[in-house]
Parts: sequence; C-alpha cells; structure tokens
Amino acid sequence: MVIAMLGILIPITSSLVIDSYNY
Repeated sequence: MVIAMLGILIPITSSLVIDSYNY
C-alpha cells in the first residue's frame, strides 16, 4: 500500500519540483 502511494506521489512531486525549477 505504502509503496504504491510512494510510486504515485514521487512522480507528482518530482514534476512539481521540475516545474518550480523551470520558473
């Protein structure tokens, strides 16, 4: 369960971080 949540949250957070770095 936790691993599945991490697998979903990590890509989202990484994409948000990349977007923040773009700006």
